Amino acid sequence: MLTDAAVPRFWHGLDLPGLVDVHVHFYPDRMLRKVWQHFDAGSWPITYRWPDGARVAHLAALGVRAYPALSYAHRADMAADLTGWALDFAARVPDCLPSGTFYPEPGVLAAVDKALDAGVRVFKLHLQVGDFDPRDERLEPVWGRLAETGTPVVVHAGSGPLPGRHTGPGPVGEVLHRHPALRLVVAHLGAPEYGEFLDLAQRYPRVHLDTTMAGTDFLERVAPYPPELLPRLRDLGLAGRVLLGTDFPNLPYPYAHQLEALARLDLGDEWLRAVCWGNGAALFGVAPIRPAEPGDTAAMQDIERAAGELFREVGMPEVADDAPFSDGELATYIDDARAWVAVGGDGLPVGYLLADVVDGNLHIEQVSVHPGAGRQGIGRALIEHAARRATVVTLTTFRDVPWNAPYYLRCGFHLMSDDEVGPELRAVRRREAEQGLDRWPRVCLRRESTQG
Repeated sequence: MLTDAAVPRFWHGLDLPGLVDVHVHFYPDRMLRKVWQHFDAGSWPITYRWPDGARVAHLAALGVRAYPALSYAHRADMAADLTGWALDFAARVPDCLPSGTFYPEPGVLAAVDKALDAGVRVFKLHLQVGDFDPRDERLEPVWGRLAETGTPVVVHAGSGPLPGRHTGPGPVGEVLHRHPALRLVVAHLGAPEYGEFLDLAQRYPRVHLDTTMAGTDFLERVAPYPPELLPRLRDLGLAGRVLLGTDFPNLPYPYAHQLEALARLDLGDEWLRAVCWGNGAALFGVAPIRPAEPGDTAAMQDIERAAGELFREVGMPEVADDAPFSDGELATYIDDARAWVAVGGDGLPVGYLLADVVDGNLHIEQVSVHPGAGRQGIGRALIEHAARRATVVTLTTFRDVPWNAPYYLRCGFHLMSDDEVGPELRAVRRREAEQGLDRWPRVCLRRESTQG
């Protein structure tokens, strides 16, 4: 049985940098209490009945590199507040995708435009809980706008666990007929109408399915996935349109069981790699990682200059003015296979990491992400990619800069005591002091491998 503690070993075994989960919930406290009361009344045990901070930390420990904070409105005059809360939450949680929701009510198009302008990258609708018809005329301009922008909408449209007046493939199918470019993500593989939603996904090339609860013991008891559909599900996943979803934290079983359930579908490692990382990473722009090449040096220097400009905003212009690594220095890291880049959709680097060996440990000399590609989990993915090569990882960083020590602590590092600092790391700190970096407090951090 796969346990949560072994989840990093699961994705390491697939040679992935982590997981992208498109179906994760975070709510304002009042709504959270009501959601859990609803599940309690249905004898649905919540495995992760924890505060927000503990759930964020658990997702990080599992290796979930990007996820939304999904919520949904069940009446008018809710959606804007929920979207505002989710945007604030994402602003505090680096791996969280800015998320929103909407409801058929006056002014809904203006509200969606405002959300898009604020950076929302994914919306959530629940047709059974919301009890509204996606064909409502007030939503027509919204569907048109989202088809234009290509913004994904995770929609609970299937008739499970209970049918609603507007669930099933018919209503959303009519919406797709009018707006075939919509990027809908059908939750739960469309359970229990698995075949019908597969038909929609194969008819409309921007429709995706998410795996939330699919194949788990819990769902198999009430809505088993038809074995004859598995070849089509495999093909759809390899075509980029099946995405990992879990429903965390509202799970009546451990997170690991969802991954175990997908693995036992026996659709192959290539399918698992696509579903657990590649397809979601492509949908949300989470950059793939490869070894740096000699032709990357100019882009790496540009990334460092752009990232350095952020230090001006915290009163550290001297850091912003530091020159990036030279061509020769970068060439040494590249030749020694100690440099990696994350690449954007155009194939150009948007982030990079350089590593040394210090006191026998992998030491992160530099990790930088272009601000234009920030808040997509790229920095953490680079760290995890490099960390696979070591049992211990160290780095030095500014103690009080929000995207330095506080960020790395969220990535599982801890402050090193004086006794933990070896002679070579002490030498690194002396060089930093000679370069004038100790004008601002700096610390040494350490993390043990999560591979188990």
